[in-house]
Amino acid sequence: MEATSNYIKTLRNVGLAILFIFAFNFCEKSKPTLSLSRYVTSKSGLNLRKAATVASDKIVSIPFNSMVEVTQEAKDFTTISGIKGKWAKIKYNNFIGWVFDGFLAREKIVIDRGVIYKLFAKCTVETELMSYASKLYLKLKGNQFELHYLHCEGTSPVTGKFQDDGEVINFNIKNLNYNLKFKRDGNKLIPQDVQQAGTSFFQCGQCEKMGKLYLYK
Repeated sequence: MEATSNYIKTLRNVGLAILFIFAFNFCEKSKPTLSLSRYVTSKSGLNLRKAATVASDKIVSIPFNSMVEVTQEAKDFTTISGIKGKWAKIKYNNFIGWVFDGFLAREKIVIDRGVIYKLFAKCTVETELMSYASKLYLKLKGNQFELHYLHCEGTSPVTGKFQDDGEVINFNIKNLNYNLKFKRDGNKLIPQDVQQAGTSFFQCGQCEKMGKLYLYK
């Protein structure tokens, strides 16, 4: 009887062990897989490494604003270049490795390149009427503007601030004592004073008398 009792106890223990192993494996397999989309914020790119350490070999450099898929995160925080974060295992294209998530963001960074206008102008040069197109471009960003000359070699761009009330844009040119005012007309900007605008736009002295001038997108 004692042998039978020990045998039953052994079977019970083995059964419990098998049940425990099955339950553990089931729980492990049923864990949701981490999958988070993140974007690289480092302008110089982000190094993908074989292991979660800066001493590990680099697999590839991931360009700025590229999307990666985070599949695993380290438990401990670390600080790199003064930024606190964790190491994260990620997928990028066909590569898998580790990156520092202090240089990852939830959303893609929107790059404000500003609004660009080009120039169309007709002016008299030595009694000859000449047309110019795309000889200049105007870049608007925030409340700042840059006026770039393409027909004058070595000419620095004119900079300053502008105010836009929806109909009229007033440009306050830095280091000069006058403003340039343009009226909106669809995708065009038309100067209120054509000659004054021409004097500002053709600084290398090519235009003697301005006929027609406007900026267009």
